[in-house]
Amino acid sequence: MAILRGLTAMTDTCEIGLEEVRDVVFEHLELDTSKNDVTPDTLWDSLTTDSLDCVELIMALEERFNTVLPDYVFEGVFTVGEMTAFICSSLS
Repeated sequence: MAILRGLTAMTDTCEIGLEEVRDVVFEHLELDTSKNDVTPDTLWDSLTTDSLDCVELIMALEERFNTVLPDYVFEGVFTVGEMTAFICSSLS
């Protein structure tokens, strides 16, 4: 999707990383897995069990990184890596 083109390179220069996004995920969701099992390729939908979980996780990410994640982004964000890249782009 056009929203995500070029964002992967931004994570190289971004101050936040996958580990920080994983921390937020594990603080707000009760996952039956270890943090190391959540990789950049982990599907975003596989982390949340319902729409309320997703909304709460989005709000937690916005609060943690002091940013706003617009609704349209979730039509194009499919993995944890893509979410990390989008957050990085919103901070630059």
